[in-house]
Amino acid sequence: MQEKSFEKNLSHGSEPKKQEHDEKDKEKERQKMEAYLERFEEKAQRIDSMRLNKAHKKREIPPVQLDEKKEADITQEVVDSKQHLDACHAEGFGISPSGNPEDSFYHTMWSRDLAHAGGNFYTREKPQALIDSLGTVFSYQKDDGSLPYRVERKRFLLEHTTKALFGFDLNILKKIGIDPITRKKDRPVYEGQDGGNAEDTIPSIVVTLGELFLSSKEGRQFVANHFEQVQSAMENFMQRTDPQDGLEISKKSNPDWADSLNRGNKKIGTINIWYARALRMMVLITEGLGKSEEAQAYRKKHEKVQKGVLEKLYDKDGHYFRTGEGEDRVDATASVFGCLYMLSAEEGALVQDTMRNRLTTNAGLKNFDPPYPKNKIYPILRLIGMGGYHNECVWPWVTAQNIQAKIKIALEHPQDDVRERFKKEAVEDLAELASLFKEAGGAYEVFDPDTRQAAKLRTGFKKYKVPKNLMGNMAAFHSAHAQLKALGWIES
Repeated sequence: MQEKSFEKNLSHGSEPKKQEHDEKDKEKERQKMEAYLERFEEKAQRIDSMRLNKAHKKREIPPVQLDEKKEADITQEVVDSKQHLDACHAEGFGISPSGNPEDSFYHTMWSRDLAHAGGNFYTREKPQALIDSLGTVFSYQKDDGSLPYRVERKRFLLEHTTKALFGFDLNILKKIGIDPITRKKDRPVYEGQDGGNAEDTIPSIVVTLGELFLSSKEGRQFVANHFEQVQSAMENFMQRTDPQDGLEISKKSNPDWADSLNRGNKKIGTINIWYARALRMMVLITEGLGKSEEAQAYRKKHEKVQKGVLEKLYDKDGHYFRTGEGEDRVDATASVFGCLYMLSAEEGALVQDTMRNRLTTNAGLKNFDPPYPKNKIYPILRLIGMGGYHNECVWPWVTAQNIQAKIKIALEHPQDDVRERFKKEAVEDLAELASLFKEAGGAYEVFDPDTRQAAKLRTGFKKYKVPKNLMGNMAAFHSAHAQLKALGWIES
């Protein structure tokens, strides 16, 4: 009894000391992390503003003159889109593609969409909305590192399919006390579930994590707190890559954002460009956290993947990024992000010429040239009349994102006349998008390439009503406007 009592007393006496020691270790680690983050803050700000500062120091560039109507359209769209983007955020949950409760995409958070909109708008204007979103995504990470491509607060497929096929909104049943749509608990949806594959989820998320890390102290702290989870996600994705060139080999037929098309089972342009960018962001993140060995490893991987993309997914003679390895089809999205992330201004200008000649429509850039043949369209979507969804329709966010590529060329090209041309094109493209949205009555998800109106896709018994103000379109527009405004190239 005495021996046991002595052991008990000894244990109780040592426990506070152990806890005190642990607390001191934690405090030292916290102070060390804060020191890294504070040192990185200045570096991050330099990276973020380097291009703009370079432009201002080299030369004074007068704004592009627009008529009063175009100026007014831009000003109004900036105000309207800001309101809609704010509505896309549900506090404590995240950002959805639509802030309109009547849309199927309301309260359905898509990792890819939040990632692109996050980098374009929320990191700058509302970082907490992005932190909420990423917190939700990582709360559902699996043990193998995989992340959900969607988290929904309602039965998305039931609501969306019923509306698309029959034109019937099940939410009307709420009036009689029946709610078949709202879930009692949020549901994560993973690759291979609900007909979606979304192999681009992890690269997209890591790219926006990098943007968040570079943009704010809160963002850097969030990434630091979730660093092991981020690493786990990257390791999961790397299992899909070819050890020879580092490129991801898609395992599914519809692997990326253009999921109405069976264009996978190969090395895809968009996914690998985003993967290369994700690796670059991991270099910056690990450097910022003082993890030099990890930074060096990610740097080597980035160099390898970027080399692989330029060798196998970039057509050096035709000046465009391919849809996939071995294909001769121009991919607008891959070409836009390739210009932004990989090419010099000189080469980027040549890619822009290719896109201008092959992808331009009355409503902006189409996605592919040539379009995919009918046998590449997802069978069910072709059957119900949505075959043109990605294959023919214009998605305005692609055109808006391309404005940023034109800004890069306008700042960095060595020839004065080329810089001036792309500066003017960037401003005029923004004005054209503002006019497009005003004429149609909203920043619709997809547009008819000829009529400049919201696309009318027949699905089942009625025409599918596309979301009126898509988050991705508005966020990319806002980002382009913010850059042009900061440069002084636009007055509105």
